[in-house]
Amino acid sequence: EMKRRAAKLDFEQAAILRRQIFTLNHIREATLLQKTVLGRLRAVPSPGRLEAYDVAHLAGTATTGAMVVFEAGELKKRDYRLFKLQEADDSRNLKAMLQRRLNHPEWPLPWLIIVDGAKIQLNAARKILAERGLSIPVVAVVKDEHHRPKAMLGDRRLIGEFAAPIRLLNQEAHRFALKLHRRLRRRMIY
Repeated sequence: EMKRRAAKLDFEQAAILRRQIFTLNHIREATLLQKTVLGRLRAVPSPGRLEAYDVAHLAGTATTGAMVVFEAGELKKRDYRLFKLQEADDSRNLKAMLQRRLNHPEWPLPWLIIVDGAKIQLNAARKILAERGLSIPVVAVVKDEHHRPKAMLGDRRLIGEFAAPIRLLNQEAHRFALKLHRRLRRRMIY
């Protein structure tokens, strides 16, 4: 249908259909990933708690963040947290999430933090941890234009040893952040 519309020079409708195709492919990939996350992660030995963070927004509106947790071979869904955020800037939102998370000394600290983003997000997370006197390693997952992982930044040894769980937890954080984001967007529409 998209190609037919483009051939008829109806480029606006073709672009709408292209975005719908992209969205449906993204949903399909996320669903397939979600089905395999638990099976793959259970097979990965982990020296402790891992936490992954992601921010979701639509042009700076309905901004939400998520923290997901993996510990003892399991996704610990009861420890997942959603955050309503105010900033349009992802690194500021990441800082806000980490500050709020670290205000809970009753929550166990992770041995590794995974953030969605590039060097800016990696440095933002490291700065918050340093301000708190914490030396927790951070890995950033860099995405391509189709929101697929293309690189990881941080401790090379950890990335080499735990690349699969890092990618999977990053995707789980993205999925979970979108959950609240979609709810907030629906409220904005109606």
